[in-house]
Amino acid sequence: MKIIDSISSAVFGAPTLLLLVFSGIFFCVKTRFFVFRHAGMIIRKTFCSLFRSDSRRSCGERISKLQSMLTALAATIGTGSMTGVASAIAIGGRGAVFWMWISALVGMSTAYAEGVLSVKYREKSGGSAMCYIKQGLKSRGAAFVYAALSVGAAFGMGDIVQTSSISAAARQTFGIPPAYIAAALALVIAAVSMGGLKRTAYAAQAIVPFMGIVYIAGCFAVLILFRENIIPTLGDIFRSAFGIRQAAGGAVGSAISAGFRRGVFSNEAGLGTTAAVHACSQTDEPAEQGMWNIFEVFIDTVLICTLTALAITVSGADKVFTGEQQMISEAFSSALGGAGKYFCSASVILFAFSTVIGWSVIGERAFSYIFPRLPRCVYCALFTVFGAVGCLITSETAFAVSDIFNGLMAYPNLAALFMLSGEVRRETEGYIISKRVRGGSHGSRRSRKRAVPQCE
Repeated sequence: MKIIDSISSAVFGAPTLLLLVFSGIFFCVKTRFFVFRHAGMIIRKTFCSLFRSDSRRSCGERISKLQSMLTALAATIGTGSMTGVASAIAIGGRGAVFWMWISALVGMSTAYAEGVLSVKYREKSGGSAMCYIKQGLKSRGAAFVYAALSVGAAFGMGDIVQTSSISAAARQTFGIPPAYIAAALALVIAAVSMGGLKRTAYAAQAIVPFMGIVYIAGCFAVLILFRENIIPTLGDIFRSAFGIRQAAGGAVGSAISAGFRRGVFSNEAGLGTTAAVHACSQTDEPAEQGMWNIFEVFIDTVLICTLTALAITVSGADKVFTGEQQMISEAFSSALGGAGKYFCSASVILFAFSTVIGWSVIGERAFSYIFPRLPRCVYCALFTVFGAVGCLITSETAFAVSDIFNGLMAYPNLAALFMLSGEVRRETEGYIISKRVRGGSHGSRRSRKRAVPQCE
């Protein structure tokens, strides 16, 4: 474990974090600050379109824009959005929250680039980061290596680690034996994964909004109870992020490292993991799919992680406890009383299960890339078995190993993004020009050439 932890720390050390931050700044400049200059258009094309039928339209093997975003959110909103945020605060103090926000703002541009390229370079059988890695780096070998790392991350971080968290929460809070949890999860995982992308998308569409609304309501209950602490807490966050005393003591460095690491772990911008889902969206306009990537990062890090951080800090749980689980339990128990621990455990179970179903798609696309002739049921069987085994073991080793896979995935993905950055800029500029010329009423040049089938 010491060797694995050392490798994990090196892979996700300062050089990798700096590279991910640099990529966000690079694409922000490359697209001429598209995320910020056209924030209004992004909101109209994503959040406002939730109330229109076109964002919910799917056809054939494609899924709707809304389903692609929710499935990607399912994969990224995991237990890290709770315990990971608490860990960042425990390591870097309240200032880590500010740097988590910064990581999200710069990560939006990287996520946008991934969304653009996932649609532009998708193939008839589907798309993924492997497609644009192969085109950008002109190397099937690099795409193969990335796929292998994705499979390792899917079985580890996306499956074993999450089901282990589910089993631990169900055992400690509800007294359910791990064997029963393993059997139940095996049946559910098999049913969802065997149904393919469509069934996974429908499952995400049912679970993610429900768990998001319930969790946000729980966080707001804490904020309302401790509303007089909100302004002082925000002041503490900014002072801890920039304070002279904290800088002298080295706390600012810890805050920056912990905040950026939490942000990257949460939204996965720069790792290319959700490209497999976004490539299946029912759209022929890469720039519009990139906007949904931006919206996904906002929901995951700016909204969910921020609410977790505020619930912990305004309640003062970070000043009483140093353990991640203790912080979260204390924060919700302070507002919900005895029901707080049940709410906390139920949230962990839902968040972890959503990650499992989201990663089932990501891992399946990578597995099919490596073994194109094997039937999909082989992967589904393996994913189900790994999920059941995760309920019966502790996940420390699996977490550390899959963490290494996640970190290594960034290098071929970012290399391809940089090589294809010109394509990202051209798609962005072409989309903006077409909207100006047509006034936004006739769509882009790409959508005019190849209209999206009108299917439900």
